[in-house]
Amino acid sequence: MKVSIITAVLNRKDEIKPSLDSLTTQTYRNIEHIVVDGKSTDGTLEILREYKESVRDYEVILVSEKDNGLYEALNRGLKLSTGDVVGVLHAGDLLADENVLETVVRKFEELQDADGIYGDVVFFNNKGIIVRETQLGEVSKEKVFKGWHPVHTALFLKRSVYNELGFYREDLDIASDYEYILRAILKGNVKLVYVNKTLVKMKTGGKSGHTPKKLLKKLEEDLRIIGEYKLPYYALITKRLYKISEFMKPFMKS
Repeated sequence: MKVSIITAVLNRKDEIKPSLDSLTTQTYRNIEHIVVDGKSTDGTLEILREYKESVRDYEVILVSEKDNGLYEALNRGLKLSTGDVVGVLHAGDLLADENVLETVVRKFEELQDADGIYGDVVFFNNKGIIVRETQLGEVSKEKVFKGWHPVHTALFLKRSVYNELGFYREDLDIASDYEYILRAILKGNVKLVYVNKTLVKMKTGGKSGHTPKKLLKKLEEDLRIIGEYKLPYYALITKRLYKISEFMKPFMKS
């Protein structure tokens, strides 16, 4: 089973190498890594070229061209991908250990009818301190209607899902991954299977960020998506309430 990993990146020189390293150390090697660079000018592209030249036992496809944002870049990567399973690895994010892809592939082989595998995520800040931990549990439409959803970076989907449901919507700037998950679960009736394992270590910030402007944009897009899928509008609140226990978990441990 071939796994396609897509990385969309622009000017993330200080964060891209740890992400690449977390892929090169995977025990599962039937991988293709598609890196879509948005014409970086800060040295990121040079790191990517060195990485491509250094990898010997799996294919690295590197393209560098201007794009109109994250989801156009991810869609370019999807169009180039040839794997049976597709995952996303953003700059700054890490596969949690060297056995992540092995775990995902073995679960797909064990459950032939599964369309997607998802697991948990830990979030860390610029100092490397864990500030949030998910414990997602099994998927249900009842939970989805209350705003619950898997974390995009810890969700691996069969290529057949993209063939059937299409790619990410490019009219959404921040929340297209959320829309896609709703599309898959509520319209596509895809079968998602939870593995009780941390699959990704994710750096806080990301596309939605924490600036007032970005948070407002995220709120606007979430409202739009919730309306389109006819979720109750209180899902906008419960979507965020799910995160409270996730922020409390590392606090309670400390």
